[in-house]
Amino acid sequence: MSKPTLKLPEIPEAEQTPLVQALLRLIVEQQERIEELEAEVKRLKELKGKPKLKPSRMDAETDKAGEGGTEKKPKPGPKRAKTGELEVHEEQKIVPEGLPVDAREKGWRFKGYDDFVVQELTIEAHTIRYRLETWIGPDGQTLKGRLPISVQGHDGAQLKSYVLYQYHHQRVTQPLLLEHLHDLGIEISAGQLNHLLTQKHEDFHAEKDGLLEAGLQVSNHIQVDDTGARHDGKNGYCTFIGNELFAWFESTQSKSRVNFLELLRAGHTDDVLNAGALEYMARHKLPQKTLHLLEEGKSFANKEEWDRSLAAVGITGPKHIRIATEGALTGSLLAQGFQTEKDRQKRDRKGHPRQKRTPRQKDRKGHPLFAPHFSPRTLRHAEICTLKCGCPIPYRPKCAAEMWVSHTGPSLGLPSQSPLLPGSYMELLYQRRYNFAG
Repeated sequence: MSKPTLKLPEIPEAEQTPLVQALLRLIVEQQERIEELEAEVKRLKELKGKPKLKPSRMDAETDKAGEGGTEKKPKPGPKRAKTGELEVHEEQKIVPEGLPVDAREKGWRFKGYDDFVVQELTIEAHTIRYRLETWIGPDGQTLKGRLPISVQGHDGAQLKSYVLYQYHHQRVTQPLLLEHLHDLGIEISAGQLNHLLTQKHEDFHAEKDGLLEAGLQVSNHIQVDDTGARHDGKNGYCTFIGNELFAWFESTQSKSRVNFLELLRAGHTDDVLNAGALEYMARHKLPQKTLHLLEEGKSFANKEEWDRSLAAVGITGPKHIRIATEGALTGSLLAQGFQTEKDRQKRDRKGHPRQKRTPRQKDRKGHPLFAPHFSPRTLRHAEICTLKCGCPIPYRPKCAAEMWVSHTGPSLGLPSQSPLLPGSYMELLYQRRYNFAG
């Protein structure tokens, strides 16, 4: 904030006595001294003084360019042959003007073509009339031609895909899209356009539902994650399962282990009580008297049957229901071909010898320097970083659980390859290292 400047009142010359004039000169000298001291204080405090602005050179550069000055132009980079990679759909030969009709007879020689490639876009209405032949045989039998399988209604597959692409990907509103189709010559009403955008999309949903199962069949490992998301105006969660080959997403209202195991079943709804399921329940401290109530070998078609079976045997506690449900879901995955800890150990003994223990640097508490510490909640998320078959875990810096497995597993006498279900291999490592059962 600038200080207010003080102005001396005007003193008539008749009243300026020698004493008054001496006082005025003294005030002026003191004011100059004060300004010098203020400048010195700013310099000692390294405060910014009044900026020194240089005059603009825009006008000078403009005048120089107008007088004939040359500007340096950037050198063009090497050009790649783009036209050589294009698929040519049409070829037109152009004869030079003035070429005689009998050019060869008059001594003209053909020297080849000078190609010039032009990319063009053709968007136009294309109406197809299918005329289904109908025949009647001598015995009265009637035969009639069938429409192609791609024909579903009076709107072609290309028209449907174009409308969906413009609406969902290009964000074109329905009124503008309707006007655009009319300009192209497509006879379609506003209701029919809305019908194309909102109804009869079962094939798309079926393809999306089959994506996870197909991806698991061709993949040797998967990566998973979940994050908060809003769906239908409500807060929920979006779960991702995939790898470099596929990506699958699903919106749910939960991010629990039960929810993840249900999604990993890829459309299967059964709950299975097998050896792996009972082993999972025992490892998660399900009481023995409760565990004996569940018979190995049973299978339940859906969640309703499983809930009724739990109620029938007297399992009603929320914790016991959760552990039993997780075990039954694990049994369902095992029945689909997922591997267990014992299967991994058998595979290691056959073709992959156990690695030797190597000394590693440790901190003051005896933990490896690069072994992160997980809370129970973080451990629960780390357990879902699993594999489907016997291939090494891919190194991903963002996944601390996999870093811990690949780096610390060998030091504990465990190989860093884990084709396991959620909880089995990770919990074994934590139990051996931190005596933590999860």
